[in-house]
Parts: sequence; C-alpha cells; structure tokens
Amino acid sequence: IFCPSAVAHLVGARLPGIFEQYGLAMAAGKSMVYGGNLQGDEAGGLVRAHDGLVCLGAPVSLNTDFVVQHVQQSLEAEVNPMPALRHLKPWTALSLLRFSINQRPGYLARVVQRVPEVCALFNLFDDSVDNALLGIMRLVNASRDNSTIATALQLRSLPLQLGGLGLARHGGVAGVAANMQSREVLVRHMQEHYADLLPQADVDWGGV
Repeated sequence: IFCPSAVAHLVGARLPGIFEQYGLAMAAGKSMVYGGNLQGDEAGGLVRAHDGLVCLGAPVSLNTDFVVQHVQQSLEAEVNPMPALRHLKPWTALSLLRFSINQRPGYLARVVQRVPEVCALFNLFDDSVDNALLGIMRLVNASRDNSTIATALQLRSLPLQLGGLGLARHGGVAGVAANMQSREVLVRHMQEHYADLLPQADVDWGGV
C-alpha cells in the first residue's frame, strides 16, 4: 500500500483489522514501512525499513546504494550457474538461458530506475550472457572477429519472430524501452484510477 508518509501511522494501525475482516492473519513481523524520515511512532507499530525494502522482487528505496546492491546480488545469482550451461545439450542450455536465467534480469530492467550504476550492472550481465552463448556454441576461445560469433551475438538479441534467440540486451536500447513502457503502464493506471493523486506525485511518499 503506497500512501503519503504523513498518514502512514494511520494506515499501519488499521491493517490488522483489515486482514481480520477477510479472515486472514497479518504477519506483523514481515510487514514493513518505508518512506521519508519516519520515526517509530509514525510507523503504526510496524517494522521500519531504514534503507528500503523489496516489493514484488524489486528494490524500493530513495537510497541508490540499496537499489544497486539488490540488483547486483540478483544478477550475480543468475550469472553464477552460467558456466555449467556449456556441459548441457545446446537446446537445453538455450532454454534455460532464455526462460530461466534471463527472466529476473528482464523484470528488473523494466521496473528499476536506470541510474548509471544499475546500467553498468546490466551491461556486465549482457556480457555474461554473450560468454555463456559462446560456451554453448563451443566458441569460447574463438576470436571475436570471427563472422560466426558476430552473427551469433547479433541474432542473440533479435526477437524470436525475426529469427533471433529472444535474449534482449538489458543494458541497451531494449532495456531502456522496456523500462519506459513499464512507466507508461503505471502512468495510465494512475490516470484512470488515482487521477486526484497525480498532482502530488512528486511529493515525498511513503509505502506501508
């Protein structure tokens, strides 16, 4: 629930009753408040997240370091198993790369603010995908000037309907476009359902 930080204590205090109304038990220890400079008595009895919190798998914070650290940990978790792909059958490795390893980075590219540090992490991840793809093709030691490698890396980022592998480069234009499209969806939703809140959208908001 996102709300102005000034009323976070009111919303927080009412949450247990709302849960109970629907026959649910609220996990108070896992429910956090973040935003502005909330003090203990302004959090409605809930745990305060000082640096930020992770909501639906994405970091939410006014602290860039918190966001960068979460993105870095998430991308590293996807990069670590990549060397094992070269030991699998090519079609199996490509499926894992496309439908498993590349999914979380694609989500983060759409929803995380693209500050320079985050863009640099996405570029490193893209390089790791390139190396994993060359490993699957048994071309790890080949020169990057090799025409086969150049073609493979070009096909890598093309969509499936154009004969590519559908592995978008999150640090490039595709990542920027996805991020902008995600923001457009949010703006349209706000315009349709919360138009009265838009004039204050640049004010310091807190999330309960």
